Amino acid sequence: LSLKCLDGCAYCCLCMPEVMANEEEFFRRSHPKALSGECVPHAGRRSQNVILQGDAGACHFLKSRKCAIYEHRPQMCRQYPISIYLGRKIQPTPILSCRGLVTGAGNQLAPAFAEMLKSYNPKYLESELRKCESNFNAFRKRAEHAGAYAPPEEIYLRFSAIISDLATPEFLASAVTFAGSEGAAGIAPEELRDAILSAPPEDLNEYVRDLEAEAFEQEDPANLPVFIDRDLIWRIFSKEEDTIVEYELTENGNMAPKARINFDGVSLLPLDAAAGAELINYLQLNLRRDFFYDVAALAAKEEEFERHLAAVYLELLAQTALSVWWRASLVAKTKGAKTLDKEFIRDGIVFYDADFLDSDSIGEFI
Repeated sequence: LSLKCLDGCAYCCLCMPEVMANEEEFFRRSHPKALSGECVPHAGRRSQNVILQGDAGACHFLKSRKCAIYEHRPQMCRQYPISIYLGRKIQPTPILSCRGLVTGAGNQLAPAFAEMLKSYNPKYLESELRKCESNFNAFRKRAEHAGAYAPPEEIYLRFSAIISDLATPEFLASAVTFAGSEGAAGIAPEELRDAILSAPPEDLNEYVRDLEAEAFEQEDPANLPVFIDRDLIWRIFSKEEDTIVEYELTENGNMAPKARINFDGVSLLPLDAAAGAELINYLQLNLRRDFFYDVAALAAKEEEFERHLAAVYLELLAQTALSVWWRASLVAKTKGAKTLDKEFIRDGIVFYDADFLDSDSIGEFI
């Protein structure tokens, strides 16, 4: 992957940027009113944030989609769209909601990540990594005691065998039912597909609407999912009773209503072959994310290992596929499309990935 920052995008400026301790002096001296004034503990450090315009708009320093302090922007802004994830190791985790991420020419992410790590105190990284390793070891010990553990390597092999099936509605309908059982554990990878298909199918449209409803019912507009469309317009969708209201968001936090859509009228649209392949690629990428495993691990822990980790992981995979698919269908509905192509699935990924990376896990982003 490489980055080609898009002029006029500024999607990353919709986040509330963290100001680290070594950056505070500049902001206190030059822009004291831009700081939140509240020190927030995060990843073993305490820091402040830059305020947003109108509470739900863009960063205080964004003017006409240009950063007014670009040369002095915080470290968090400089490293976007790469997040640094600490779990069993340090892993770069690109945020695929960034439309500037492309395959091919551009600023390559691998050397950028190497440079990024140099900006952190090695002792700080080592300390935080040890803490995350300790969290993982504690999780593993409890999961093994409950008979619910599977190591990352086993999970990867097990679900790589069925990943391509997760772009078909028939398989997904049985997968979400199957994941609620203990059957996901102890089945050989080559037998897993048939075992899943033997489960009674779920009503996918009802299931995914229940799954997505909470994200779109936030009282605080700042917490609603933001979608940056292909024309770089910031769009917010809010579920208000039985209707999804589409708004256009401006820098100052104003939200202008643009359309109203019946919530129950948003169903999973058919995928063409390229769309299915794009969805599978995204699921394969998540299989390789340490973060994805660690989200499932925390979910298993929070339900006190009532199900095997393999079942929880399968459920997370299925829910991820359905959420991207449904959000792509929502975007397509606003355009009057009846079928999803590759670009609509890409829209769904852009719409979903940043929200997913806000999930809690047994590791941490720094």
